[in-house]
Amino acid sequence: MHWFLKLLINPLLDALGPRVIVEIGVEVGAVSIPLLRWAQANGATLHAIDPDPTLSVDRLEAEYGEQLRFHRRRSLEALAEIAAIDLALIDGDHNWYTVINELRTLEAQAREEGREPPVMLLHDVGWPYGRRDLYYEASSIPEAHRQPHARGGLKPGRAELGPGLNDHLQNAQLEGTPANGVLSAVEDFIAQSKRVWRMWQIPGLSGMAILASEPVLDANTALCELLDSIESPGFLRAQCEAIEESRIDAELKRANISRRLAETQLKQVMRSRDPRAQVELQRRVRELTERVEELEQELEGRAALEEQVRVLESEVARLRSAAMATDARVEPGTPAEPDTPPERDTRAEREAWSTLLAEYVPLLEGALPCAEERDPLSLPCPLDVRGILREAGAEQAPGEPGVDVVVCVHDALAEVRECLSSLLTMSDRPLRLILVNDGSEEPTTHFLRAFADRHPAVTLIHRETPPHGYTVAANHGIEAAEGDYVVLLNSDTVVTDGWLGRIVACGESHAEVGILGVLSNAASHQSVPLVREGSAWARNPLPAWLTVAGMGVVVAEGMPGAATPLPFLNGFCYTIKRAVIEAVGLLDEERFAAGYCEENDYSLRARAAGFGLAVVSDAYVHHAKSRSYGVEAREELARASYAAFLEKHGREEVEALVTKMEADEGLQQVRAAVTRRSANPRAVAELLA
Repeated sequence: MHWFLKLLINPLLDALGPRVIVEIGVEVGAVSIPLLRWAQANGATLHAIDPDPTLSVDRLEAEYGEQLRFHRRRSLEALAEIAAIDLALIDGDHNWYTVINELRTLEAQAREEGREPPVMLLHDVGWPYGRRDLYYEASSIPEAHRQPHARGGLKPGRAELGPGLNDHLQNAQLEGTPANGVLSAVEDFIAQSKRVWRMWQIPGLSGMAILASEPVLDANTALCELLDSIESPGFLRAQCEAIEESRIDAELKRANISRRLAETQLKQVMRSRDPRAQVELQRRVRELTERVEELEQELEGRAALEEQVRVLESEVARLRSAAMATDARVEPGTPAEPDTPPERDTRAEREAWSTLLAEYVPLLEGALPCAEERDPLSLPCPLDVRGILREAGAEQAPGEPGVDVVVCVHDALAEVRECLSSLLTMSDRPLRLILVNDGSEEPTTHFLRAFADRHPAVTLIHRETPPHGYTVAANHGIEAAEGDYVVLLNSDTVVTDGWLGRIVACGESHAEVGILGVLSNAASHQSVPLVREGSAWARNPLPAWLTVAGMGVVVAEGMPGAATPLPFLNGFCYTIKRAVIEAVGLLDEERFAAGYCEENDYSLRARAAGFGLAVVSDAYVHHAKSRSYGVEAREELARASYAAFLEKHGREEVEALVTKMEADEGLQQVRAAVTRRSANPRAVAELLA
């Protein structure tokens, strides 16, 4: 609706001079804030209605005081509490039942007060929701007034759902049927009302309808002239300009996304900012390519020589056999030659050693040399011997969603090695790996560069010192990602066999879920078998006889494919579907730059956009917890971030969700099973039998 501010809303405010304004559907406040500025300048009051806003209501209330009355309720509940409404802007739930009852309530309220109904502006009377219902929460609509619906996309000229716009939302399965869509609700309201209404319609920008009763128009000449000018050449020109501004804005956003993608790809290809270094690198590549071709030719010649040697060895063996046969026919009395044992045929042995060296030497050459002061028995550089890694833009198998794993790194080199090693050995499906180095010291930075050099498919993004914070780093990873699923994986984690396949399988079988988490030893409400130890979160250390991989087997035997819903998910292994990123955007790095609560904020924003959150109940990822910061730094960051989180979303709302999560027993069955199966070595052995 904000594209109509300059075109219609601001001139209408000046012509109508409303004292009480109602806005239904606030979202990020793109229209609310201009309305508040006008209200403050003209002594009016804005009643904003939204049960789940994404902007900071507390900040606006502090800034605008009595000019703002915010209602965190559904519109049909809140409208009855607001008196003497002069202007109503309706841009909330885009379905027939909600809109027609909003209009009826506004009319009935005015009738009870003995005054004319307000002037009403309704957005989304054009495509796609003019003739099709959208349900953010379908259960809130009575079944008799609910269209058959499903999660699917929209396309102009196509009545049924399929690939297209808003495929992450619950849309009516058909378009243009009775009692279906915003425009249908407006038309049905006018047809049923006993008042005389005039309606103006503005196409484009999702469409706008203006409703005003005849008495209101008769009493306000300026308003009548403004609305009648909608068909004038001047208004149409201004409308074209607004549509063009919208198009340019979309193009700029698309260009910005393309630029960021190009920059990321360029950084991946050009690991140096100096073009001269790139030229030198290309020259060196050509030299090495030519040398490889020479070696291949030498190998071909060597193969021919080896074949000649085999022929000669065969001939020698034949001659030796013939000689031995001749000796056996020596005449009696001839002195006997001493017995000479036949030579052992070593060809098979040589071929076996050659095969072993051909397989083993590349592994030795690929391992990183030991850095100074590093234990030579510690993990070498992890190697992708199984071919798990995929390059950016690599074609997926038909029907297989693409997965990008983003690992943000700030020092803690030993944990990073273990994390990457587990990724390459335990992942059961192809993935694209994006590493974001957030100001690590030289040993970790050196390791990451060497790892990326050995794996050209890896995207390595360097954030120069000092560290800019986890959320900033994660956003860079999300921006570089292209997959249908983006996994934000902490660098102090160890994944277990089949972890990624289980996440994707669960996501594909639960279309309503937009963000997925997993079980772990230390992940607050996702911890198993214990959630708390006293008043503190449980760490669940593994017994000496049980490995991380073994715990993964224990959890995998739990509830295959189950998606346990939770209002929040821990960010240590946070899987986001592409549809969520397109609808919600990036993490809030302005408030939560250093991390902590950034995933809780994102979870609430995703829920507000209609996506579910769930824990994959048969996937386990071990979590060492905050090795990059340490206990004291972690606690300080957590306190500051939680305060910012409460300020953004409101203490009452957050505490209500926390209470709900504390009381949730959805994972109790899994925890009981994990406790039973990991009680002793015999119990685990029975799982492996």
